[in-house]
Amino acid sequence: MAELTIQISDELASRLEPLRERLPQLLAQLLETTDRGAEVPITDTSSVYV
Repeated sequence: MAELTIQISDELASRLEPLRERLPQLLAQLLETTDRGAEVPITDTSSVYV
């Protein structure tokens, strides 16, 4: 498995905090979907905007 490190602003980090446990899974799904060339559905982002 590959490892990806990104730098994000403190503000974005605080917004992503509720998704912290699910973020690796969501990113993996995003990469798998984009590898297939399909559209990426974005759902339930309400918890991100605090």
